[in-house]
Amino acid sequence: MPQAHTRKAQNRKRPTAPLPEGLNSRLGDYAQAAKGTSRVEATWLLSGVTVSAVGIGMLALPPLGNAEVVYTPANQGVNQNSRKLPIDFNHDGIPDASLSMQGYCNSGSGFRECFGSIFALGLNGNEAMTSAAGFASAARVGKIIGHQDAFQDFPRMEDCRSGANAITHTAFRTFNGPWANVQHRYLGFKFKIGNETHYGWARVTTQGCPSLPSAQLTGYAYETVANRPIVAGVESTSAEAELAPLNKETGAQSYGDFASLAMLAVGAPALEAWRKPSGAEVR
Repeated sequence: MPQAHTRKAQNRKRPTAPLPEGLNSRLGDYAQAAKGTSRVEATWLLSGVTVSAVGIGMLALPPLGNAEVVYTPANQGVNQNSRKLPIDFNHDGIPDASLSMQGYCNSGSGFRECFGSIFALGLNGNEAMTSAAGFASAARVGKIIGHQDAFQDFPRMEDCRSGANAITHTAFRTFNGPWANVQHRYLGFKFKIGNETHYGWARVTTQGCPSLPSAQLTGYAYETVANRPIVAGVESTSAEAELAPLNKETGAQSYGDFASLAMLAVGAPALEAWRKPSGAEVR
C-alpha cells in the first residue's frame, strides 16, 4: 500500500499556469544559452535568477544588470607612423594602458624584408590579459574578464615577418599570435584606481600582417565597481538593453554552438561571433 500511494503521488500532475509570451521566450533563450556556459560563468551570471518553490514566479536580473560600465567610443590607430596609443579608461588624465607597434623594413639590391610586432602594455603596474601561449588574449564578444584570467604587463599581440629576394627567387611570410589580421576582438585589462583593482576591455581591429602590422582602437570600457568582472562588448548600464533576447530566426545556432549568457547580454553584436564555427576559437 505505501508503494502504491507513492506511485500515485508521483503520477499526480501539478497545476500549471501559462507564462506571458515575452517571459516564456526569454526563459527559452536563457535555457539554450546555459548549455554553452561554463560552471564558473554560470554561477556568477545566474546568481541573481530566482525560482519560487511552486514554479517560476519572477526572473530577476543577473548581477550583470547592476554593472556600472563606463564606455568610451574611439577611432584611433597605431602603425608605423604613430607607434604608441595610450588608453585612459577612467579619464583621470593618467594613461592606464597603451598599444605599441614596433617594426621596420630593410631593402637592398633585389631584396626587401619587413619585421613588425604589436604589444599591449599595462602602464604604471597595470596588466593586459594573456592566453595560455603567453600572447595577449584576443577575446571574443561575451568573454567575462576578471580575476580568473592571467595577466602580464607587456604581452605581445602578434609578430609579423615577410621578405622576398628577386635574385634567388625566394620569399617568406610568417606570423605568430592570435591578433594577426582580426576584426573586433577584445583586449582585457586589469588596472588600479587608487589601491583598488578594476577590469576593462579595449576593442581592436588589426591588419597588415605579415608585413608591417597596424591596429585600430574602436572603443574601450571599464567596470567602476572594484574587483567586479566585466563582459567584453557590454557598453550599456541598462540591464534591459544588455539582456535583450536574441532573434530565434537568425539561424545563429546552425554550427551547433550555443551562446553564453554573457553573449546574450551583449545583444546584437554577439551574433557575428555566435555564428562562428567552434573550430574558430580564440587562441
